[in-house]
Formats: sequence, structure tokens, C-alpha cells
Amino acid sequence: MDILDSIQNFIGMGTTGALMIEGAWGGGKTYCIEHTVFPAMYKQGKLCVRVSLFGIKDVSEIPAKVLQAFMESAVSSKTKKSIKFGNVTSLANKVGELFPKIKEYVDITKMVAQGNMLYTLVPKDTIICFDDLERAADTINLNDLLGAVNELVENRHYKVILVANKDYIDRKYSPSSDKKDDRELFYEKVVEKTIVFEPDIKAIYKQLVKEHKDDAFTTFMLKECNISKVDPDLIKSKTLKKHFQNLRTLKFSIEHFFKLWQQVDKTDIDTEDSLSYRKMKNIWTFIHAVAVEMKKNELKHDDDKGISQFYELVFDSGKDDGPELFSDEYETKEKESKSDNYDYSNWFKRVYYENHNEPFLFYPSIYGFITASKNLNKEDIENQAKKAFEIKNNELSEGQAILGTILTYGYWSYTNEQSHDNLLKLFNCVSKGELRDYSSFYNAGVYLFGFKEIIGKTDEDLKKVFEKGIKAYTKVLPEVSFLTTTNVRMLPQNTSEAKWMCNLIQDCIDKRIASDHKKEAETLEEEFLTNLEKFATRFIPTSMSTPEHMDDPVLASLNNTKVQKRMDALQPNEVMCLYSMVKSRYLEIDCTRIYKEESFLNAMLKGVNSIDLEKPLMSNITIKKYLLPVLTKAIAICRMINNKVNASQQG
Repeated sequence: MDILDSIQNFIGMGTTGALMIEGAWGGGKTYCIEHTVFPAMYKQGKLCVRVSLFGIKDVSEIPAKVLQAFMESAVSSKTKKSIKFGNVTSLANKVGELFPKIKEYVDITKMVAQGNMLYTLVPKDTIICFDDLERAADTINLNDLLGAVNELVENRHYKVILVANKDYIDRKYSPSSDKKDDRELFYEKVVEKTIVFEPDIKAIYKQLVKEHKDDAFTTFMLKECNISKVDPDLIKSKTLKKHFQNLRTLKFSIEHFFKLWQQVDKTDIDTEDSLSYRKMKNIWTFIHAVAVEMKKNELKHDDDKGISQFYELVFDSGKDDGPELFSDEYETKEKESKSDNYDYSNWFKRVYYENHNEPFLFYPSIYGFITASKNLNKEDIENQAKKAFEIKNNELSEGQAILGTILTYGYWSYTNEQSHDNLLKLFNCVSKGELRDYSSFYNAGVYLFGFKEIIGKTDEDLKKVFEKGIKAYTKVLPEVSFLTTTNVRMLPQNTSEAKWMCNLIQDCIDKRIASDHKKEAETLEEEFLTNLEKFATRFIPTSMSTPEHMDDPVLASLNNTKVQKRMDALQPNEVMCLYSMVKSRYLEIDCTRIYKEESFLNAMLKGVNSIDLEKPLMSNITIKKYLLPVLTKAIAICRMINNKVNASQQG
């Protein structure tokens, strides 16, 4: 490592100052010193001691801490264990044990209490490393600290290494207009040379993984696709890169993933096409992404900023002319739009998933495990992964497999002959509607429109085939979920072909939703009349499920007369079910897309108003206290949105 070479050069030369190693907190400076630098020095017969300055209140404490560190290091090399020393008497006794002859000539207790005299017990060739220098700057005047280090360097001729977050010190000591400030004096008089520490995260990652002494775990984690997900060199955003260089965050991610690794099924993990391999690769992506964002204070246990509302990520469109995912330009642009949860979720998936061609899944159990140390629900994790990654009938459609290869390895991975044949196979699969989701049709369009000359097709040929295939796929789709419509809205429309494709998909979805509405409305109406608890549960989110029809105003289709009449026979528990449903659906999330359900809410309100609420009934009490207030607010919100829509249409 370059830092080891720099330190060895510093140790081997005549010097008049200390060597400073500076870098951000959590960047692995201490880890490098203890696991790379010191072991190399020990092999050369040199004794090194690390002294943390964190928590000291006066420079007079430093000599005792240096001696204590030296004695612990000396004893540790002999007994393989560390010894902690408490007060002055205890320290004096240990000095006497380590240097028995000295007691014949010196009162050790007095000597220990006399500060700098303690340095006479530390051999001159000892390398002293002061860590957490910036922490000492919080409690000690920098000039006093300067004097303490200078005593060791100039007067006692020790080799001294300072480990610090220099940026923090620079911010704390602002420059003076008429004289050099304490910070400048410290660097000028004490620091001879400064090394900027850039952690080798990939090397540290490999070392941390191997420390778990699990061969299967090590083999899996050291695959390039998993290493790349923690590689700061792939990130050009300076802000995000710093978080990827944080060793504490990296260790946090690996520890949590290893804990999960020990609990879940890993059958055929060494086979890249297996369910276990794809599942664990996806979970590792999720754990590290959440860990980084949590350490940034973006994600919290009780606030996932909307990422739980999204499911399968739209893969990278394959265009080469867009902004790089991790460029400074992209980061700035995205951060400007992170004003709500939708934009943050979009940003989150782009940054952590699309660059690795990884589908996005939100794991509620794992999220709780990371953010709040909750127990893992292995059954839920396995069921979710099985649903997402299990290949039906043990095989992908031919077109889906080809598309997966292109997305993962690039279209250039095929020979000229293979490119022609595989694009034609993809064309035929599109025609039959044999792709996995709308995102796959969109991605297929990127390549088929982009390389239409290779297979001798025109834009008109492709449009006819995509219309046929997407209609066929939409017809057999089990349901059009909120997650499906959300992902479709996220598809880029940066070219005329992309815009056409998105409009086609949206048109098919709209027609499918319209055809489903009548049947679904009949089911919901029947549940509203006969089983209000079941009806309400459909629209209330849980930790494991997304509410139904989140952006679909399906309740506007219910018979208002029947709704109004049903309100006359409410029981207390039914009142509370409706209260929870109305509060969740209209007050706790954005109801812009379901404002047409105002008719349904008005029908409920008319039903409530027809009740004699003065009768001493528990249902009346709960209606007045809970249901009526939220019902009134929900109607007001829907009406306000309706008025805005009408105004914009008229304008």
C-alpha cells in the first residue's frame, strides 16, 4: 500500500516533525494503522504504540497514556493479552513489575505523577501514533497540543504519527486576519509532512469478508458483481463517494448480511442461475443500499421515504447518451428533485440498482432488521424472493433470457451472427407477448428499434409487433397493480420511440383497468354491504403489503344509494374499520389520482347525516369522535383537487 511505503520512508529518514495522516471519519485510517502498518513494522522489529486522544481534557494526561500504551504493547507481545491500568498507583505498580530494577533507585509513584518524566521509560525507537487528534482539539487548546507533540518530536526525538480529520480541525480554527492562526502554527511547527488517506475499500472489503471464516460466504461475496456494489471508484459524486468510503458503514453492511446468510436457504448458491444465488445477490444490494442511506440519516425505521411502495426496478434503458448514473451532474440534478418520497425512491433505485442491472425489491423484514435490530422473518424473505426470482417451469422465455444477457453483459457480447439471430428471436417473443413485464417490453424496444437494420425491420413493422405483443401480455396479466403502474410512469421518454412505447403501454393498462373495474366494483360493493372489515382491509397498508387501488378511483363506481343505506346499520367495530380506511386512503397519502371517489365519500356522509347521532349508542359515539371528522376532511381534499383539475382544464 502507498501509505505503508510513505510511513516506512518517514521512519527511515531524519525528520524534524511529525507525519500527519488525514482523512474523513470512518474512512478506515485506524483500521489501516492497526491491520496494515503496525504488523509490517512489527515484522521489522519495530515497536509501535497507538494512543487515542479521544476524551482527554488536559495535555498532562498524554505522557501517562503514552506509557500505558507502550506497556500494553510490550506486555501484549509476551502474554498475548492487553492489560488496562486505572489510577496512578496501579500504573506505578505495573511499571515496577515491568521494570523491577528501577524500584531500587526511583520512587515510581512520584515519577508517574510527574508528567514528561514518564517518557524516560519508553524506548527511543518506539513509534508513537496519536489517533483522534481532532477530538483532542475539542477540549484542548491547539497550542498546548502543539507543545506536547513538539516535546516528543524535537526534544525527545521520537517518531510521531498523527491521525486526524484535518477538515474538522480546519473548520474549528478559522484563520485570523492579522496573524497566523493556531491551526497554521500547528501545521508549520509540528507537522513535517501530510498524507491524504484514500482507503482501498475493495481490499478492506475482501479482508472483512474473509474474517468470517466461511468458505461459501467468502466465495459468494468475492464475486465481482458483489464487490462492485461497494466500490467507490464507480461513483463520481463526491458526496456519495465519501459514504461509500466509510469503513464503519461497510462493516455494518457485511455484518448484517452475514447474520442473514446464516439463517436463509442457500441451496445451489454456487450456481449463478439458481434461485438462491439471485436472491442473495439482490439481498446484498438491498442491505448495503439501506445501510448507506441510513448512515446518511436519509432512511429511518419509521420513515422509509416511500421506497417500500416500489417493487421491480425498471432496468437501464441501454442508452449511451444520457447522464452517467453516478456523475456529479446526475447527483445534483437528482437531489434537487428529492422533494417528496416519489422522487427519492426513483433516485434510490437508479443509484443503487440500475447501475448493476439488479431488480429492486423491498424486504420489510430485512429493513426492520437493519434499521431497528428486529428479528428476521425468514419465511417472508424466502416467499418474497421465490415469487420474484423463481423461474416458472424451470425456464425463462427465450426472449427474456436474451434480453437478460444484453442488459447484464451488453449487446456487444454477441457475435455478428448471434446478434442477428437473437434480435430476431427477441422480435418473435415480443410478438407473442412472452416477456416478463412492461419494463422488459420497453427494454426490448430500446434494442429492436435501435438495431432494426440488423434484422431488416422498419419502425412500422416494430410498432405492429409491439402493439400485438403488449396487448397479448396485458390480457393475461393477473392484475394491474399500483406497483406496475408506478414503474410504467418511471419509464424514460427521452426519444420519440420511447414516448410512443410508453403511450402504448399506458393505453393498454388504462383499457385493462377499465375492463377490470366493473367486476372489481361489484366485488367491492358486495363486501361493503356484507363484510366491511374485509372491505376496509384492502385499503389499509401493513408492514408486509401495499394497499390495493392506491391510484385507482375504483370506489367511484360503487352504487351510492346502497352505500348511503348501509351506513344506517353500522356497528362500532365497523365504524372503526371505515375510520382507518378513510384516514389511510385519503389523509395519509397523496390522493390526487383518486379524487373522483368524492362521490363515494359523499354517499357515506349522507348516510351518516341520516342517523340520529344523539341516540346513546356506541356506534354513534365512535361515528362522532372518529369517522365523521376524517370523512369531512377527506371530502374537502377531494373537492379541492377536483376544483384544481377543472380550473386547469378550463384554463
